[in-house]
Amino acid sequence: NLADHWVRGGIPQLNWHWPNPLTGGSDFEDSQIPLTDTQWDDIVTPGTSDYDTMIADLDYHADYVKRILTDQDIPVLWRPLHEIDGGWFWWTCRSDPDKTAQLWRIVFDRLVNHHQLHNLIWVYSAGIETPEGDTADTPFRARTYPGSDYVDIAGIDLYDWDLQTGTY
Repeated sequence: NLADHWVRGGIPQLNWHWPNPLTGGSDFEDSQIPLTDTQWDDIVTPGTSDYDTMIADLDYHADYVKRILTDQDIPVLWRPLHEIDGGWFWWTCRSDPDKTAQLWRIVFDRLVNHHQLHNLIWVYSAGIETPEGDTADTPFRARTYPGSDYVDIAGIDLYDWDLQTGTY
C-alpha cells in the first residue's frame, strides 16, 4: 500500500488511464477512443452536457483517489494524463493542443480546489516520440503544457529505450 512504500523511503506514484467519459466504458481500451472536434469543444466548455458528463466522471474517480489517500499525509506523484501529447489517448486534442492543456487545468482545479486533494504532486509527462506536426514554428508539445501553476514536475515517458543508441 502507499503508506508501506512511503515508510520504506519511496514516493508513491499513481498513473491514471482515464476511460473516455463520453463512452461510458471502463476498460483501458476506452481511454483510447478519441473525441471528435465537437466533443472537444463541449468537454472544455462549462454548462454543456459533455462537460457535465466529464465532471461527473472526474468526481467519481476523485472519490476513489480520496478513499486511497484518506488520512494519509503522504505526497503522491500524480500523473493524470500521462503521454499527454501522444495522440493515442482521448485526452490529446490533435486539432487543437491548447484544449488538451485546458483539460489538464480543469482536472487540476476540480481535484485540488473542489475535492481538496492537496498531497498530489502533479507530474506532466509527454510521450517520447515527437508529436506529428510538432515543429519550431508550431510547437504542439509546448501547447499541451498547462502552465507552471498546474505542474510540479515535467518529464517524458520512456519505454524500451536503449540509452546507448538513443533508440527503441
